Amino acid sequence: MINFIRLFILSLFCLFVSMPLLGKCPINVTGKEAMSMGIYIAEIKSSNTLIDYQSERVYSPASVTKALTTATAFSLLPQNLQLETKVNISGEIVNKTLYGDLIIYAVGDATLESKHFPENCGFCDSIINAIKSIGISKIEGRCCFIPTDFKQDCGVNPNWEIEDIAWGYGTGLYPFNYKDNVFSLSINSSTVTTSPLIKDLIIKKIPLGEDLSTIYMRPFNSNELIILGDSKRNVSNICSTPYPEDVFIDELLSKMKDAGICINQSHIENSEYLKQRNIYTHKSPKIVDICKSLMVRSDNLFAESILRVISKGNPINVAIDTELNYWKNKGLNTNFITIRDGSGLSRTNRLSPRFVAQVLTFMAKSDYSNEYINCFPKSGKDGTLANFLKGTRLEGKLALKTGSMNGVQCYAGYKLDENSEPTHVIVIMVNHFFCPRRELRCAIENLLLNVL
Repeated sequence: MINFIRLFILSLFCLFVSMPLLGKCPINVTGKEAMSMGIYIAEIKSSNTLIDYQSERVYSPASVTKALTTATAFSLLPQNLQLETKVNISGEIVNKTLYGDLIIYAVGDATLESKHFPENCGFCDSIINAIKSIGISKIEGRCCFIPTDFKQDCGVNPNWEIEDIAWGYGTGLYPFNYKDNVFSLSINSSTVTTSPLIKDLIIKKIPLGEDLSTIYMRPFNSNELIILGDSKRNVSNICSTPYPEDVFIDELLSKMKDAGICINQSHIENSEYLKQRNIYTHKSPKIVDICKSLMVRSDNLFAESILRVISKGNPINVAIDTELNYWKNKGLNTNFITIRDGSGLSRTNRLSPRFVAQVLTFMAKSDYSNEYINCFPKSGKDGTLANFLKGTRLEGKLALKTGSMNGVQCYAGYKLDENSEPTHVIVIMVNHFFCPRRELRCAIENLLLNVL
């Protein structure tokens, strides 16, 4: 009888510890009663759930959205796909003079001259070499752009906050993008310096008093940069480029002049009817490499580009519908999911931990599991996770995409075994927290160490 009671108690204990955590808040931080949080952690093979806490509610995911964008891209696009920016000339060449235009067919490639792919740079030099190779020393026409595959919804996403779009992380996506669509700005008492040169930039300084934080603002798709703060303070920051094709034109013309090639930048009558030929085609890095770069560094511009490639030539709402319909057709409930962009910068995105976990589980079982999971930063090692769980037994054992903005801290990804194979899906979304971010991160680290 005693043995039976012991066995019964042991069985109850095992049942209790194996049940997913449902009711009690899994982390203890200051102000936990006011914050919103959803958590879903489960084993992939057995579907055994370790924690399920408000996982079907929707939350602002911030950059965790990039994990969804990348998953959709891996599912719908060839991993070796490269975006091609074609450079043509029109008209005829007579005595080393081109009586026509230099035409660039822009496809929305966000990697043109990106510092994150230095091996893929040299766009201007390649064009100049192509021009020289066919004996052209003068162009009577102009350098112009024709958008293809990406003609609508150009520039800054209208769902973003105006306080974001002046900064480098809030730059818009255009048919033609150049040098990550950012520039460094330095202002002292007498000079304003930009690199690369932004000729038409208008800077308005509005003093708010000394010792106040500097605020940068730029109206949507405008070349006016408003700086609010201490007008006497020297400032240096990375800002978004309002018109990247103008930056490219200035650089190309300067390099062409140095190379002994003159271009008049004048309109040729009926130039659209002149015969064309291709002189150079620039290929972007492969989609898989772009996705890894954007996931590890949490690059908003790259993520927006990848979203548009999913449904090339269509407006952003069609690309988003394509994304949601794909996952709906895979059996996921998308009824309460809201997506406004590919990067997660929009505050109006809404994802649930359960939905994200289902996407992650699908990807872990797909044919491209290794490539997809390899895009995630590793705990204590890479990118936005460089200091997360560093020095613990989980260092290098978690592959997670982070998402953070004001009042938002999220994680989504996998636990890996000794062979780097995924064993668990992990999704943690916290909104409206009031404690210091460091306190919240430490609490999440302790949760993961206790559960996994």
